[in-house]
Amino acid sequence: MNLLIRNVFPPLRDIIYPQVCFLCNTPLRNGEAKVCATCWKSFTQIDSVPPAETKHKNELQAAGYIHDLLSCYLFEQGGKLQDVVHLLKYQAMTSLGVRLGRDIGIKILGNERFSRADYLIPVPLHKAKLRERGYNQSELICKGISEVTKIPIATDCIRRTRHTQTQTHLSLEERKQNVSGAFMVVTKHQNLLNGITVILVDDVITTGSTINECAKIILGGGVERVFAASAAIV
Repeated sequence: MNLLIRNVFPPLRDIIYPQVCFLCNTPLRNGEAKVCATCWKSFTQIDSVPPAETKHKNELQAAGYIHDLLSCYLFEQGGKLQDVVHLLKYQAMTSLGVRLGRDIGIKILGNERFSRADYLIPVPLHKAKLRERGYNQSELICKGISEVTKIPIATDCIRRTRHTQTQTHLSLEERKQNVSGAFMVVTKHQNLLNGITVILVDDVITTGSTINECAKIILGGGVERVFAASAAIV
């Protein structure tokens, strides 16, 4: 199936081809969009591999900026969730971000500490990356979370001040250096942060370097407590 038709001209695609799952190519049923329920249910849930989330929680809490972590899925190289993340970030499948956010929102509703947070804050993109992509995938995830939890979103409290290189092939120490000093609290929103609890939201947490750096900045800006939430952890 031609990718140009699939991704650039979706209305034309739907006329020429039946609507099919982007992961397995099976026809979508009523109520399904982009990815079928069978593929979505195949993602490895964090609850089925408890040590994975515990390890990340311990590492984030040891750094002293994140108070707790909540995630939905295990990000596996070559897995279907990786395909979904790529469709979201590089193929403009924005609805998938909202859908991932709804999954996180359901977990947040079952966690009293998270559900009482004052704001959701998406990890920001640099303005150059935002212009290139046209959207921030973390904001889309926040939208889905907010739909479920009714926790409001604060999208412009922190800003990425420089365009960092991709973290994908960097070591832990290189990742820390790469994002060091890359964020700042937006002065005009400083009062909003004083004494509140926020949930920092990202699509995938690998080492936690980026989310730790964001948490450090907003704690310095007056936030009392920072939780982290992501669709997946590596």
